[in-house]
Amino acid sequence: MKLKITSYHRRDLIVFGLVATTLWVISCASPKRAMYSGSARPWAEADGLFHRDPRWLGADAALSIPLGKSRTLWLFGDTFVAMTRASVRSESEMVRNTVAVQAGDDPRTASITFSWRMGVDGSPTSFFPNHEESWYWPGHGIRLAEGPLVVFLYVMIGTPGKGLGFECKGYAIAVIDDPDSPADTWKPRIVEAGSSAFDAIPATAVVRDGAHVVGLAIRQEGAHAGALEAKSALGRSNK
Repeated sequence: MKLKITSYHRRDLIVFGLVATTLWVISCASPKRAMYSGSARPWAEADGLFHRDPRWLGADAALSIPLGKSRTLWLFGDTFVAMTRASVRSESEMVRNTVAVQAGDDPRTASITFSWRMGVDGSPTSFFPNHEESWYWPGHGIRLAEGPLVVFLYVMIGTPGKGLGFECKGYAIAVIDDPDSPADTWKPRIVEAGSSAFDAIPATAVVRDGAHVVGLAIRQEGAHAGALEAKSALGRSNK
């Protein structure tokens, strides 16, 4: 995978083109701060959806991607998976990522199926497989119309005694060719993007905007400034 970098001094804009995969990234070095206000409240009836599987006991982070036909993919980071019938976290294995597919638009009445992989010893392990010295935490993604599912993955490594004990070393892209099939039959094709001189990692969020796909990348160092990226659905990048 090649990385093409073009710098623009006006307003300190930096434009990145990720050749052969995604995206033009537009980052502002000194973005204006926007103030927002709002409120939130628990939705207990919907929360029950995530307690349907006695082995899936909670996870860090949650992102959702519409798959079409009233199906929704959920992506999770570090997840407690019960090892015993007690279904308690103290008797669980923590795996680096899991997924679930929700069937039905209303979470109060929808069904959901959680998925992870099984190791050679029969213990639960990550849905997107770990490597010897690294693992994946899922970012966001998109189901292309009548086509494959594309999921961005953060490549993480452990850093014992340094910072929080982990850091991001780049990203990968997982492609699922038949997302209409059950998730436990998926065989993701994972392509590592490699390192780059700029540390904005796509994609925290991905949305379709007409003929374009727009994603949000976040810098890993400093203030975690955001960057926008857009790719034409016809394959032509747009600055």
